[in-house]
Amino acid sequence: MVTEISSNEISWIANRKYRAKCRDIPNASWRDIFVAISIPRKLLRSERPIDTDFAQYGCTVQTGAEITRHLVVGRDALEAIFHGILVIDTYLMTLSKEQDLQGENGEDFNANIDGLLLGPLASRYNKSIQEKI
Repeated sequence: MVTEISSNEISWIANRKYRAKCRDIPNASWRDIFVAISIPRKLLRSERPIDTDFAQYGCTVQTGAEITRHLVVGRDALEAIFHGILVIDTYLMTLSKEQDLQGENGEDFNANIDGLLLGPLASRYNKSIQEKI
């Protein structure tokens, strides 16, 4: 079930703006990209994409235009936030491979530096996990 969500109804807990430009089109103009995650909330049974314990809570995530808003779910609020952050990071990594992407500060987005999954923060955690396994 997809429900329309207006901007007035969403309380974003984190958001960031980027600018993107297609590399393959000469003289392409920059467009604004908005990514955000909302406050997690307990979902009604009718809102859950799957009716299991794995979809008890959800966050709204936006990756680009308002039409991209969708619900990411988790067993609890923390898991829903984790899933939402991973969705945003994956979107930014994919977009940066296809287009020029800049942060609010005007610096280019580099998934190997700025990304959560590929960047230096992840390598520290991945190393720690590998040592414990």
